[in-house]
Amino acid sequence: MQNEGSEVSPRTLAGEGAGERVIRFLALAAKPETSLAEHFRERAQTMPQSQLGNDSWRLEGDGPARLRAKLLQGHPSLKQVYGAPCRGVVTGLNEAFVIDRATRDALVAQDPKSAQLLKPFLEGKDLKKWRIEPQDLWLIYIPKGVLDIDDYPAIKAHLLPFKEKLEKRATKQEWFELQQAQAAYVPAFEAAKIGYIDICDRSNFVLDTSASYYANTGYFISNADFFAVALLNSPAIWWLLSGLSPAIRGGFHRLFTQYVETLPIPGASAEEKAHLASLAQQCQQATEARRDAQAAFCKRIPDLAPGGKAKLTQKLERWWELDFAAFRAETKKLFKQDIPLAERNDWESYFNSQRNIVQGFTAQIAQHEAALNCAVYALFNLTANEIALIEADVKT
Repeated sequence: MQNEGSEVSPRTLAGEGAGERVIRFLALAAKPETSLAEHFRERAQTMPQSQLGNDSWRLEGDGPARLRAKLLQGHPSLKQVYGAPCRGVVTGLNEAFVIDRATRDALVAQDPKSAQLLKPFLEGKDLKKWRIEPQDLWLIYIPKGVLDIDDYPAIKAHLLPFKEKLEKRATKQEWFELQQAQAAYVPAFEAAKIGYIDICDRSNFVLDTSASYYANTGYFISNADFFAVALLNSPAIWWLLSGLSPAIRGGFHRLFTQYVETLPIPGASAEEKAHLASLAQQCQQATEARRDAQAAFCKRIPDLAPGGKAKLTQKLERWWELDFAAFRAETKKLFKQDIPLAERNDWESYFNSQRNIVQGFTAQIAQHEAALNCAVYALFNLTANEIALIEADVKT
């Protein structure tokens, strides 16, 4: 398969196999140390010319091509079983419509009716594998033609400073209305749904029960369940999806609806579905518990700062990846003072206990995911060689 930054030699159009024309191709992840011609002679792969379709070309060896066909054929698509994925709201001006908790609370204090228009809001980057990481953002949700803005004086006063910019948006709507409110999706926004970010380098699907509305960088699948999220977070499905969707720099892929909706949903007995759903639920519960433990300790770190307030460095935001000596050195570097000697033993004990908790959840997640992955491989009846091909390519 041709990867980001790869080139195809003109010689790929030469060559002929027994009874069928074949092409030779070379996929490059980086510039070869030897000459391109020499690298081509040593590393070129072959594939039947008949695999090149009219719409697009996918250059890959026989093994990946057969595996791709095996995963796709004979199974209903995600669209057929759960419906096509949907995109979140396009505001046309996030700085006007997306607000923080303090602003939200102030608007409700000024006018309690404001609460009718304020919805919990997630951006695409808040949608992670097995979890959401909300920023406590809120969306001023005003679809086209549903209200008189004068009935909501606090909301109107908030939006008025942005009126000139709002009136310059591309589509036609009242200045205080969202550009694409996706009003038809309101029941789906407020129900359980599988959410995912539009651009990612690995599987990032979560069963979201927060009733949050999404930004246009977030997509969701309604009428979904833990069985579906188990499939979507498996290496088998990510291997397939990353081959279908366009690659951009850094190994990231754009998960457009036209690709996600074609993913296969393999047949499974009620017992198999329940088993996979249970494993996915355990993965999500452990991941959410780990997220909460990580965040709780992060909130304590500024206690070491003068005045008790500080913006943490990236290393401190990922404190569980440090040992206590490194943690102490990083806090000293940031806060310009060491942990007080009288408190140091207590902090070390607290740090180590919380780090052990996080590591325990990580071990649980790995155990549940390993079982889940095996169960998905079994649904597709994959061989050991096919599993090895997938796992050699997929980033975990």
